[in-house]
Amino acid sequence: MALLLKRGALDEEMVWHTFYYWISHYYQALAPYISEKQNADPLIWQDFSTLVKNVDRLQAKRLGVSTLPPFTPEEIAAFLLEEANEAPA
Repeated sequence: MALLLKRGALDEEMVWHTFYYWISHYYQALAPYISEKQNADPLIWQDFSTLVKNVDRLQAKRLGVSTLPPFTPEEIAAFLLEEANEAPA
């Protein structure tokens, strides 16, 4: 999705509107892992990191704020539990 957006095949606002919730939560939940992997190979998830910045910028604009606060550990845990509960048994 990040590459398609980068190449202009997807509309940034449509990506934000449809996927912001999952992009933002998963990125924050996996940030330490992503950072560790990017230390070894800076190209890993490079486009995804840019995608996150872009959708965060749109979210902040829609909320009328300059920056978004990070999710709390409790919010991330609740999100991951919600996602786990959505998985088929």
